[in-house]
Amino acid sequence: MRRLLILVLVSCLSHVKADTADSQEVDLAEGQFEVLRGIASGEGVQTLALYEARAVEFEKMMQSAALSETQLLQAVRNYRLAALTARYLGNFEKSFRYAEKMLSLCNKLGNAALTIQALNELHNAHLGVHDFTRAAQVLDIAFQLLSQLRSYSLERFWWHSRLYKHKGDLLRRQPRLDEAVDAYRQSIEAMDEYLTQLVSRDRLDGRSLAAAQGLQVNSYVGLGGAYYRLGKLELALASYKRGLEISKEWSSETTQTNLYRGIGEVRFSQGEFGEALANFKKSLELARRDQRPIMIVQAARWTARTLVRTGNLSDALVYYREAIRGVESVRSLLADRHNRQLFFDGQTGDYSGIIGVLSGLKKHDSAFDYSERARSRSFLDLLGTKVQLGRQARDIQEQRIALARSIALTGEMRDPHFIRASTEAERNYESLLAEIRRQDREQASLLTVDPLTLNETQTLLEPGQMLLEYFVTQQQVYLWVVGKNQLRWLGFRLSRAELVQNLQILRAAISERRPLTEYQALARQFYQQLIAPAESYIQGKELIIVPHGVLHNLPFHALVGNDGRYLIEKYPVHYLSSASLMQFTQAKRRALGQRVLAFGNPAVESVEELKFAERETAEVKKLFPATTQLLRSEATKDKVKALAHDYDILHFATHTELKQDDPLSSAVILARSATDDGRLEVRDIFGLDLKASLVVLSGCETALGKLSSGDELVGLTRAFIYAGTPSVVASLWKVDDASTASLMSSFYKNLKTKSKVEALRQAQLDMIRGKVNAQLLAQRGVGGIGKLSDAPSSAIHTPRLSSVPTSHPYFWAPFILVGDGK
Repeated sequence: MRRLLILVLVSCLSHVKADTADSQEVDLAEGQFEVLRGIASGEGVQTLALYEARAVEFEKMMQSAALSETQLLQAVRNYRLAALTARYLGNFEKSFRYAEKMLSLCNKLGNAALTIQALNELHNAHLGVHDFTRAAQVLDIAFQLLSQLRSYSLERFWWHSRLYKHKGDLLRRQPRLDEAVDAYRQSIEAMDEYLTQLVSRDRLDGRSLAAAQGLQVNSYVGLGGAYYRLGKLELALASYKRGLEISKEWSSETTQTNLYRGIGEVRFSQGEFGEALANFKKSLELARRDQRPIMIVQAARWTARTLVRTGNLSDALVYYREAIRGVESVRSLLADRHNRQLFFDGQTGDYSGIIGVLSGLKKHDSAFDYSERARSRSFLDLLGTKVQLGRQARDIQEQRIALARSIALTGEMRDPHFIRASTEAERNYESLLAEIRRQDREQASLLTVDPLTLNETQTLLEPGQMLLEYFVTQQQVYLWVVGKNQLRWLGFRLSRAELVQNLQILRAAISERRPLTEYQALARQFYQQLIAPAESYIQGKELIIVPHGVLHNLPFHALVGNDGRYLIEKYPVHYLSSASLMQFTQAKRRALGQRVLAFGNPAVESVEELKFAERETAEVKKLFPATTQLLRSEATKDKVKALAHDYDILHFATHTELKQDDPLSSAVILARSATDDGRLEVRDIFGLDLKASLVVLSGCETALGKLSSGDELVGLTRAFIYAGTPSVVASLWKVDDASTASLMSSFYKNLKTKSKVEALRQAQLDMIRGKVNAQLLAQRGVGGIGKLSDAPSSAIHTPRLSSVPTSHPYFWAPFILVGDGK
């Protein structure tokens, strides 16, 4: 629909007539402040409803009779304000709808200035969902109309400046920085002329000045940022300083926060840390005064970084804490995943920074606490707003989001109405969270950062358990070795880049099934880096590994010590995405039970058939006779939703697609039904009500050659845990279904008498030692067992599966137990 309207508009450009009167720019500003005032009073939804109702009335009038030009202009205004309000409230679909209706009416009016205004609203709606391609398309159309505005009119200068500011922002993202510089310069020159014309025509008032001055200074901020990224520090500094002069000339401090921070960044890059610190503190002072949370975070972050560079760790700690408080607060104000991603690009740096500072101050328990906070923060960013909240929670959260947007977009952020409304919304939200936390701490963990402390973690650890928690920064890896009454902190120089490079080599050795000696040499190197430093402090008999970042891709249990043994040969090993997860997995611990719901080889088009998945579920049924097998066309998402809550174990011998770019779209792939596409996505799993003691995912699909942050696997396993199970068996890469069937047969046999973690461990040790189901493997010809009646093949670069024994980590190492090991 949007694409069609734009194409229609392009075809009608020749019918749009040039404007003959000065712009209603003052009216535009008043309309915007009218919207913001409604939001600030806590009546954003009502304000939107008012504009929608007015727009509907005009629609009815248009159906029954032709409207006068005055009535059409009123309809245009209401459509614009409806689109604007919807966008500020985060309802981008409605914003699109009303911007498009505004476009349609502007086409009837043939007014170029109003049409550009409509396109501006549509452009901003596309930016709201980060559809930069369509935003650029709309902007191109607006530029075509620009030439039809009357020369030297206020509209011409205003829209020339505004459109080139938009263009600079888009070019800076690509990044086409030289072109962005040119666009920002054109924006600034046009706004200079606009202000000159306002003064000469005696049209300058508070509203028009606030809008014009804000746009011009923001163009200088963008110009400075483009120069900074180009490495042209002196030009960046000159741009920021010129913006500062303009804001002081018009006696406005509301636009100075970004300028002082920009100057500070340039001075920081030049090694002028004293001047950098002074500018960051000025930026922070203004951001605090104006209650601008995002800018508080940015200024506090840079202040802390600068203090670290000057060796003042104690003061840096104060500012890092302020930045992180802001990060954790602002997160709930950003509904759109792309907005969160942009804002939180620096968040890992904040947590890394404070952990480094605390470690330097030898406050290792507090550093552990922030490691847990970082994981909680990342998990909430992964979830976004996809987890269903109660109606009351959604209403209050939407109000906070709307207030945050309005405060960020207006120059009136010091207005008492905004401050009172924001404070009230914050108080209501915190009160609601406290009530949710009291009733259900796990539900609260999906809404706000609420991790366990070190002491609380130690209380949950059982005798004999040792927890190894890792945190990866750009240049170092931190490790906490935690026992029930023990804490050791280790930090070693190992850059993330080095980790990534070596991990790619290790995983290539696995995927290509290179000689075992080659793999073990690589695995021994990782052992020396990540396990050996902690060995003398490990006093327990069971390891809980808490990876971080790229380490989610590393099979710790398959690392090799100096004695030639795998870690799994020394200890049972299970995994957690955070130590805080123990409080939920232990609370859900229950007897294993005998009822298994097993899904095998779903009938899915264009997906490789898993014939041995049916044998896999049959092996499970032999060991657990109360197993319900759902195969082929019966293995549907509908059946999961209808039956899963009645079973003790859920077994999925299916493909499981892990999506790094959109972890919540990761899915267990099942057969289609009449009502759905068969994709049991993470967002669906959160809505299940499980009583199962164990979920087994025997076929996770992820490429061995591709490294990720681990969010996709964390999201999938965490969803099942939230849905009710304490333990999930998953795989780090795709394995041949025949060898998987063999390992699962051994695993389920062990479950009869052993804990989950020990059952999986023994199944893996059996494969390492060659104790496999030879009959199963012979039918496929894998794991060093030739296929029945299969003639020898010619040698190829990558060894055949049949030529590689099951002792190779390719076959057994991908399987991990996440959650409770009991």
